[in-house]
Amino acid sequence: MKHWLLRGLEKQPKNCIVGLSLMLVVLVGIVDYILTPDLSLALFYLLPISLAAWFINGQMGAILSLLSTLAWMSSDLASKPQVALGFHLWNAVMRLGVFGVVSASLAALKTAQARENHESRTDRLTGVANRRFLLASLTQEEERSRRYGYPLALAYIALDNFKALNERGGHAFGDRVLQQIAHSIQTALRNTDVLARLGGDEFAILMPHSDQNAAKAVMVRIYRDLCALSQQADWRVGFSIGLLSFNCPPEESFEHHTPEQAIQILEQAYQLMKTVKRSGKNRIEYCPFTPEAD
Repeated sequence: MKHWLLRGLEKQPKNCIVGLSLMLVVLVGIVDYILTPDLSLALFYLLPISLAAWFINGQMGAILSLLSTLAWMSSDLASKPQVALGFHLWNAVMRLGVFGVVSASLAALKTAQARENHESRTDRLTGVANRRFLLASLTQEEERSRRYGYPLALAYIALDNFKALNERGGHAFGDRVLQQIAHSIQTALRNTDVLARLGGDEFAILMPHSDQNAAKAVMVRIYRDLCALSQQADWRVGFSIGLLSFNCPPEESFEHHTPEQAIQILEQAYQLMKTVKRSGKNRIEYCPFTPEAD
């Protein structure tokens, strides 16, 4: 229930979260005014503050902290007119401090969580996805492909003679080459495609909703761009590419959509790339996906 509610709030537009938070501040303030002064509603004031800080940002959390403090102070002024104004102001400052700490802590925690999620799925050198994220995406797209019958393609790219390039220019130069290659590939892809660095000089491209012909056209364009980039920069590296595709995959191929199935698909794309390596390098090899026997 808790996870379902959080996911639902994550999908809401920010203005809806702001409106909900403001409404809760007003509601809690009214209830606070109606109830006896001896009952504290501090926990309920924290709800809109937490919503704003977690689902929007720390700045909005601070604004809600101030509004909640003002609502609480207004209720106190109305219900305890005999108390000196200085005491009300002191209490308001203390409450604002507590609200501010909670808001800042939640905003910092959300930022740290987002950064951790990003780093767990991103290759630090190139900024594209990593192997872990690719396999997770492949597992998801495999299931969708099985369910809805749309085509899917996976390309495996390995650089030829990259070791020699590292020896000539050094590892820092090799890292810059990998970054430029990743950028060149990324610019040729759609937002729905996933480019991942698998380690070393190897990349993979997941292309949902792409049959063999469409995937071929994309990979030919990428291959030509990479070759032109290599020639222009005098890298003296080639690109061995294995392109695995399936058009409306057979139902039995996707009966059990598991991470192991995704690994099997990635392994077939890898073996296709290795075929290119063994037969002269620097070209593209195409093949439809064929599920291995159990």
